[in-house]
Formats: sequence, C-alpha cells, structure tokens
Amino acid sequence: SPLVPPLFLNLALRSQTMPTLTKYALRVHADYSSVVFPIGVADFVGDGEFDGKRLELAGNGTLTLAGDIAIEIHGKGQLTMIIEGVASATIRTFVRDELEVVYSGTVETVRIVHDVRLEGGATYRERIAADVHGLFDAMTTVTHDGKALSDIVTKVAVHEGGKAIVRGKIVMGNGAEGSTGTERIDALLLGEKAEADVLPTMVIDTDDVACKHGASVGHMDENALFYLASRGVDPAAARAVLTEAFLQF
Repeated sequence: SPLVPPLFLNLALRSQTMPTLTKYALRVHADYSSVVFPIGVADFVGDGEFDGKRLELAGNGTLTLAGDIAIEIHGKGQLTMIIEGVASATIRTFVRDELEVVYSGTVETVRIVHDVRLEGGATYRERIAADVHGLFDAMTTVTHDGKALSDIVTKVAVHEGGKAIVRGKIVMGNGAEGSTGTERIDALLLGEKAEADVLPTMVIDTDDVACKHGASVGHMDENALFYLASRGVDPAAARAVLTEAFLQF
C-alpha cells in the first residue's frame, strides 16, 4: 500500500490527540478560590538592575519572590529564583542572548505562570526543583520567534497529601526553522496520597526543527531503600537522601 504523505499523517495525529489534551488540561485545573495570596514582595541580589517589576540581568543573580507578584525579565546570565511559602508569580521573560533560570524552594501553595519569548540566536535553559508539601502549579510556555535553543527540565518531589501540576509548552512558530527544543518533567511520589499531573506539550507550526519531550511519574525505588537499610541507614534518612538526589540535575 502507498505510504501516507508526512503532511497528512501529521494532520491525522493532531486530530486524534488534541481533544484528549484539552480534556486533560481542564481536569487538572487547580481551584484557588479559597487561597489568599499576600501582597507581592521581590528581592534581587546580583549583577543587574531591578526596580521591583522589571529585571535587567547582566550576569549572575538571585531573585526571591513571595506573595502575588508580576515581573518581567530581560538580559543574560544565570538567575536563581527562589519561590517559597504561599506565592503566585506571573513572569514574562524575553531572551536575546543566553539565559538560564533555576527555580528552587519548599512549596506550600505556589503558582507560577511563565511566558518566555526567544529571539533568533537565543539560548534558554530552565531548571525547576520543587519539594512539594502542599500545592505546586507551574506552567511554562516557551515561544521560538526565530532560530533558538530551549531546554526545560522540571523535577518535583511530592510528599504525602501534596499535589503537583506541571504543564510545559514549547511553541515553534513561523520563522523558527533550525530551532532545537527539549522538555522533561519527572515527578517522585512520596506517599499514597501524593499526586502529580504532568503534561509536556509541543506546538510545531514550521519545518526543519528538532524537538523532543517526555515525562515520568513514580514512587521511590524500593531496591535503593533496601540497599541503604542493609548498610545501616535509618529508613527516614534513606528517603531523605534519595529525595535530595532525585532533585539534583
């Protein structure tokens, strides 16, 4: 039988998968009606200028966020972002050169909506490591407006009674030919009532791009726990060590 042309095969796959993705996204929507986010507070230390709303990064820096806040990020370098406690952050990032953003923190109730725009020649890397005791809800959208490179890795360790919702999207629009985009989401469940919903997606509207994405959700390796116990390591200490190791990049 004749081969199906790639264009028609791509359209067929889209028609089959899009309704499922839409239903899934609606199902994992978090309810914040009972959450009161404090007034936003932001503090920056490092190379660059920050006026409380707009950051011009010029090297290495640390940005600490709390409460309900919206900021813009420009510039280049490496930014460590600490978001802890109860916080809702809406972030818009514009990358022309090379930027790496690293999130960390112990989560009670945290919501992050991050919109990243990459110009031609830009390189963007994002790393999220979250120790989740309450609700962690993160959505990152990276849009390639030209030939650029994006690499997103998210790791969440969800404790008993906690919930993580992690959604990522890489968009390759017209003019993004030659771009590379990768996305990975991994969740470690640390209790019977720990929950993680992960949804990495890609929207490819052009040719000649290299993209890949993946996700995993699982429990702690019982063999690793047994090995540490056989070496005299306390069970609680063993779980703590393995959790910390999982959150490393």
